[in-house]
Amino acid sequence: LCPSYSPDGSQVVFAMADKDANMDLYLLEFSSGSIRRLTDDPTVDYNPIWHPDGDFITYTSHAGSTPNLHTLSLASGKSRPITDVGEAIWSWQWTPGDTTIMSTTLKDVDTVRVVKVDPHRSVTTQPLSMRNVYTRWRKTEPAYPLENVDPAKPVDIISKNPYRFTRKIKHFFTLPLPTDKEFILVSQWTDAMGRHIFQGVGVLDYSGDNTHRFLLDYYNAMVGPGFGLTLSSLMGFTVRPYDNSRYGLIEEI
Repeated sequence: LCPSYSPDGSQVVFAMADKDANMDLYLLEFSSGSIRRLTDDPTVDYNPIWHPDGDFITYTSHAGSTPNLHTLSLASGKSRPITDVGEAIWSWQWTPGDTTIMSTTLKDVDTVRVVKVDPHRSVTTQPLSMRNVYTRWRKTEPAYPLENVDPAKPVDIISKNPYRFTRKIKHFFTLPLPTDKEFILVSQWTDAMGRHIFQGVGVLDYSGDNTHRFLLDYYNAMVGPGFGLTLSSLMGFTVRPYDNSRYGLIEEI
């Protein structure tokens, strides 16, 4: 897989899986027909890119569990990582008229990012460390510990009361919307469990028509799929199609 020919055309490097299904890089010399293994990593190595000088090969490796770029020296046989990204990066080709490797990163929703990477760069990733302020909670004890309390002891329930949502009604949000002709107020309230929702919409008309409107809505999610009740005044809507077709233009009346 992924063959890449040497600049002088005498050799080709490619990715191949052995009998253990471990994919590594191999070098084939055309003159002798001999094949030698270049990488021996438990993870996958592929997409080799031969440098124009013929002395190095940059490839994609999954060492570290994430696809990153590595550069291999053919003289020494040693390989080292040149990227250490957290998402992924893949080698594709030598950048024409340049000294970099053209690569791609992990695709976004609708984009593919093409980047140029120096094949001899050094990885500057530092060891992960966290400030004490973010980790000390693991060993910190309460400032006022409860004495003579056994957390393994069963809890004695003194009394039981049925849940009543009317006891804990709390304000969720209120949004005023003033316009040049009306003042609109939207408000929502809910119980402690978020299963009983009350909301209202009021419209104060000061345009001269005095068409004040309101809508009160209650939704109960405690039973089955839920049910609701709505009370409104002058908040109904009527529509009619322009051209009598099923999906025609709609006019709001």
